[in-house]
Amino acid sequence: MDARDRMRLLEDDSKVLEGIASQFGEDSREYTALKHAAFALHYVLMGQGHEWFRDYLEKLEGDLTPEQRRHLIEMGIDPDAC
Repeated sequence: MDARDRMRLLEDDSKVLEGIASQFGEDSREYTALKHAAFALHYVLMGQGHEWFRDYLEKLEGDLTPEQRRHLIEMGIDPDAC
């Protein structure tokens, strides 16, 4: 993924995050979390971590390990709800 592709991905994902954030008040926890996610995405895609991030996303697309499933359940997240 070259710099142009990373910039396009950042712009596309940022628009989605902005659209979601607009549904919440600026003082809400949801808005703050989305703002942090946008900053983190920018940091990773435009910094030196973009190759690591790409590899991470590719691995993330696979099935959850038993440890990942257990961790999600412990956090109150149903891994089969998606």
